Amino acid sequence: MKVVSLWSGGKDSCFACYKAIEEGYNIVSLFNFTDSSGKRSLSHGISSSIIKEQMLSTGISFFQKAMRRETYRKEFIKLINEWKKKRDIKGIVFGDIYLQEHKDWIDEVCKELEVKAIMPLWGKDTGDLLEEFIKEGFKAIVVATKEEFKDLLGREVNNKLMEELKRRKIDFCGEEGEFHTFVYDGPLFKEPLKVVKGDEFSKEGHSFLNLSIFEQNEIPLNPLEEELEERGITMEKLVETGLEMYIPDPKIGNREKVASLLRKELKKTLKDINISSLILAGLKLEEEGEKGAIPHLTKEEYEKDPPYLIADEILGIQIAKYIGGTRALFEFERFDRKKPGILKKLPPFLDDVIGGLITGCLVKICSI
Repeated sequence: MKVVSLWSGGKDSCFACYKAIEEGYNIVSLFNFTDSSGKRSLSHGISSSIIKEQMLSTGISFFQKAMRRETYRKEFIKLINEWKKKRDIKGIVFGDIYLQEHKDWIDEVCKELEVKAIMPLWGKDTGDLLEEFIKEGFKAIVVATKEEFKDLLGREVNNKLMEELKRRKIDFCGEEGEFHTFVYDGPLFKEPLKVVKGDEFSKEGHSFLNLSIFEQNEIPLNPLEEELEERGITMEKLVETGLEMYIPDPKIGNREKVASLLRKELKKTLKDINISSLILAGLKLEEEGEKGAIPHLTKEEYEKDPPYLIADEILGIQIAKYIGGTRALFEFERFDRKKPGILKKLPPFLDDVIGGLITGCLVKICSI
């Protein structure tokens, strides 16, 4: 069944989405609503740009829309009806646990919309839910609280926090609005978000913690990336080359989303010791070829990339297969034939080594 999942950025909506996937529902999109300014989430007051990065990190398509509280119901119904027509959705995933007034609203609206209300967490013990959330490997921090609980801001959601919540008789999931969280890692994410805690502020009886994401371009290059950059092989050129051969797939997302996913996968893959070793082998062979030091191959012959030199293809094929599996072998052939982007400018060994890297990573993100 095709469904959408309401997403606040917190643990309950995240865990409900995760549970719905486990139950076999096809999540076609995450829905996040912001305030009328579009700057902060409607539910938890988190920066909308941070929520966008978070949803992007899940690899699930997402939709973000500014909503006014006073017309929320009307706009919500209109939006779901539109998605019923264009995406044939049959249900909506909610993260509510026990507040009856919330369920009454959900039941009434879903009945009017003629869609299924999917509530994987409903009626469960909040202590059991939080314990399971932690055991499953999700990681989150407290980003908003009622004023009297502001000392919890910035705290990690873990067993130690559970003990304190129990001692202070605070609901384990903060279902009465005692606190709200932001999830930055777990089995629903392709990789952890690097969250940076900012300043705290208060508004209308609540306290909030500003967050920012440690951007990829702020992360220092590893030695292999530096060596590649010295040859003009930058991360952006790698991504651009991959996008040139990317065949659009609505299940994965638009080019902006694919670019972000590919960049993250490339970053992660370049830290793999086996990939690093193979690429370094290609770099070393390139240096030897440029000097005419490869046995039985003159410098002049090397520069022409003769057809009997297949060691370069062997390296590229093995890199592609190691990263993306058998499917990557077919994509490598397509890349090797077309020589898109930076590949057409690279010498014999590097064009295949880098082609294998891009191919493997692109296939990997498109196979999830």
